[in-house]
Amino acid sequence: MAAQASARGNRTSRLTFTRPADVAVLLGIVVTAWLFDLGAHSANIGLAFSASLVAAAAALAVAGRPHNGWSRLLLVAAVAMAPCLTLRASPWLQWPDLVVTVGLLACAAVMASDGSPFGASFAQVRAWTARLLSNMAQVAAFVGAPLSAAGDRLTRDARPTIKQLGRGLAIAIPIACVIGFLLASADPIFASFFKLDLDPASLLEHLFWLALGGWVMGGLLRTSLNAAGEQPPRPLWRINPLEAVVVLLVVDAIFLAFGAAQLVTALGGGVEALHAANMTYAEYARSGFFQLLAAAAITLPLLRILTTLSKAPTRRLRLAITVLVELAVLLTIAVVVVAHQRLSLYEAAYGFTMLRLYSHVFALWIALVFAFFGASILGAGFDARWFPGAAAAAGLALLFGLNILNPEALVVRLNVTQSSANHLLDPAYLAGLSDDAVPDLLKLLPHISPGQQGELRRQLCQRNESQGGWAGYNVAQQTVRTARDSCP
Repeated sequence: MAAQASARGNRTSRLTFTRPADVAVLLGIVVTAWLFDLGAHSANIGLAFSASLVAAAAALAVAGRPHNGWSRLLLVAAVAMAPCLTLRASPWLQWPDLVVTVGLLACAAVMASDGSPFGASFAQVRAWTARLLSNMAQVAAFVGAPLSAAGDRLTRDARPTIKQLGRGLAIAIPIACVIGFLLASADPIFASFFKLDLDPASLLEHLFWLALGGWVMGGLLRTSLNAAGEQPPRPLWRINPLEAVVVLLVVDAIFLAFGAAQLVTALGGGVEALHAANMTYAEYARSGFFQLLAAAAITLPLLRILTTLSKAPTRRLRLAITVLVELAVLLTIAVVVVAHQRLSLYEAAYGFTMLRLYSHVFALWIALVFAFFGASILGAGFDARWFPGAAAAAGLALLFGLNILNPEALVVRLNVTQSSANHLLDPAYLAGLSDDAVPDLLKLLPHISPGQQGELRRQLCQRNESQGGWAGYNVAQQTVRTARDSCP
């Protein structure tokens, strides 16, 4: 008991600020909030946003004092993802990159003391989420305590020091203004660091973004410094194993019937049903992609709930549930394959778009998640806790791979290659893609029909360049400026 009380006291002491910890926490909050505000007010998502996320990771590593190896690894992953906001200009990538990187920082904060992404049940995830939200709600008190203590110390002990500092600042400020004015006149980038917009509406907007960035950073730091949470709650209710068997039988029967329909269609049957629905075979082949993926997405939580909450008392029932779950997994993967094939037929007729490309990626991720789930049921029983972490890691790997691959450039290459075979190309859509696509479009113009080359070149060369300053610097946009040198 004494040892447990001592351990609790040690963890709680992490919330009792010392002066160096005060400085590290407050500096992390201020720097992150400042960079976040710069990013929010720049014309583009770029360098400032990436820097704010790296600063947040550094603050969590230094001021948050994580001693869990998984937390440190998640911070490394966040630092690896943050530059992608500066590397790519496509909103199809930048917003997922931003959300995922913030998610990695949040996971690192809640796992600062203990836990593993590959050892967390859904109950544990709920407990972590509740802990994070609770700490986010107490940011004001968290930041206010050391500030209040510092103010009390200054009022009580440091009046002579304050006077000396005041006199020093009175001498230094005029000198700094003169030197700063001269340096700002010599370097516009340096001048942009101190550009002030005193418009009341703009000032309120700055205060909002500063407060938002500081609040998020303060919540993450408080979560990281806070003591480890209690044990996750146990399920409040159970599902009778026989009930689970009935549900699985019904689900498997539906998927088997769908598989039979695909077999009938492949053999040339079902023509009457298509005519009754006023649908041609081509329309049938291209329809239903999103419905199929939605069915697969609904099936996964259902299987997870059934396997988690139904504890079969006998070996025969456990075997029956395992077999039915694995059959559902295989049939769902088959549904995902059918959805992929249908979308491929649609692309053969109408070309590639970002939505269609991302639909392929999402279908691949769904198939991987079901494969992981099936493996967890076979290899580690119903309580295999590595599955959620493996599913999240697969999604993170796919997103990182997309940043390296440049999906908008891939869409351009696929469409141009396809147009050489069937002469179908949508110049307006390609010209409307982000700067990630422009260099490849300019390179591939000679492979496009002469009637479309001129229109595409005109639209690409007349695109408005966003002037985001250093805070909005983006590698893709800089590459476009270089590529435009070939414009007439």
